[in-house]
Amino acid sequence: MAAKKLPASFHAEAGRLQSVHTDTRLLANAIATLLWQYGEKPSPQKVLQYAGQGSMATIHDELNKWWDALRERDMVRINNPTVPQDLNDMAGRLLGAMWEECMARANASLEDQRQQATTLVSVAEDRAQAAEDEALRQKQAAEEATKLREGAEQALAVERAAKDSALAGQEEWRQKAEATNVEMERLRGLHAKELSEARADFTKQLDAMRQSLKDAEFQYNEMRKQNMVEMDAMRTRAIELREATQKAEKALAAAQDNERSLYRQQNELNDKITVLSRKNGELAARLETAQADTTRLKKDSETRHQEQQGLIEMLRNQLEQLMPAAELRELLKGIKQ
Repeated sequence: MAAKKLPASFHAEAGRLQSVHTDTRLLANAIATLLWQYGEKPSPQKVLQYAGQGSMATIHDELNKWWDALRERDMVRINNPTVPQDLNDMAGRLLGAMWEECMARANASLEDQRQQATTLVSVAEDRAQAAEDEALRQKQAAEEATKLREGAEQALAVERAAKDSALAGQEEWRQKAEATNVEMERLRGLHAKELSEARADFTKQLDAMRQSLKDAEFQYNEMRKQNMVEMDAMRTRAIELREATQKAEKALAAAQDNERSLYRQQNELNDKITVLSRKNGELAARLETAQADTTRLKKDSETRHQEQQGLIEMLRNQLEQLMPAAELRELLKGIKQ
């Protein structure tokens, strides 16, 4: 869709605003209002284009404030303390928009009718002026004909004809002026009828909105009752949970006491185990020493036993050499006994 071409009066006014406002925010606000007055929706790009100064961030911030002010100004207030504030604001914005739309349509229709009536009046005035000019010209001609009456019989006839024509023109203008007045009255009646219809339509929509607000209020009350029931149930559940939490906290405290007691016992047991481990190490060292001594003594005993056996064997050999076998057996038998 092609962009709407703004008239020269808009550009002239925009130039004037640029020369008047040196503050960027004030200029942006004025340009946005000017665009709105010419039927153009303000946007940051358009405002910056026709302002010719400032940053996009500044323009955007000021335009948001301008929209907020416009919505606040166009909002219809519904002072009903039983209706939530957000529903009041929503209904106010909707009613304000509906009223603005109805007034815009009525004003547009009135402006069209006003332009048509202005055109008809302008045409009638032009014709009346032409008739007056013609009458003035004929009057001047009549004055000249009066001065030349004796020699201007033919001019007198022309003068009378001109007067008749002027009178006819005046009569025609009068009739057209009356017709114009009748048309203007008809247009006024038509506008009054359309305005009455617009008001009736607005009243009907307002009644529908009020009914919607009543329905919304009823639903809100029902939801509020249900929420109160749920809140009571949640409150009871919270009390139960608090009691259970208190019991759990007591049990946890007892468990923590038991845990601390077990921790102390474990520390004591660890200390005893450490002492026992140290003693066990000492005993193991002693046992190892004793085992080494036992092994050494066993080896020494075996060595002495072998030495004794060798000595006994040597003595036996010597005795066998020195004594007879029978005596030797008797001797050894006596030794054994």
